[in-house]
Amino acid sequence: VLLNGGIGGTIIERIERKDAVETGKKYTIYDEDFNDYVVTAKWWDYDDTMDKPGTYSVDTETIAFSIEVNEDAEDEIYYAYYYSKDKEFDKDDLSKPIYSDSITPVEYSDGRAFYDVDCSKVKKGYYVVVVASDDSLKYPYVLAYAEVK
Repeated sequence: VLLNGGIGGTIIERIERKDAVETGKKYTIYDEDFNDYVVTAKWWDYDDTMDKPGTYSVDTETIAFSIEVNEDAEDEIYYAYYYSKDKEFDKDDLSKPIYSDSITPVEYSDGRAFYDVDCSKVKKGYYVVVVASDDSLKYPYVLAYAEVK
């Protein structure tokens, strides 16, 4: 429903409406139980090519959305990236992800743990990532979007 319809506007417009109220950071957490594990979430700039959060230049190698979680998070999660040349994300754009993966939290040397939701298939356009408990994407935890200029 969130990807293929729902209440008015494009998928990005729907994320922005909810996002404007809750975070202002180009993502929305939809699942309250998952939110209990989240310390912070944001777009990362591995390649030093991001103009502002979630807006990358075309020479970016990896679009990186990371969710920092507390020590209670250990479940495997699924994510899928969708691509569109414009913000519209028509039915064809949302019919098949350009990249998907299952991941568990990675603990770094400073003791912090992250779900690293990365995509290395980068070209100019718009990306929506859906993070969910499984590949059905029926119950999304998080929706986020990025732009590559």
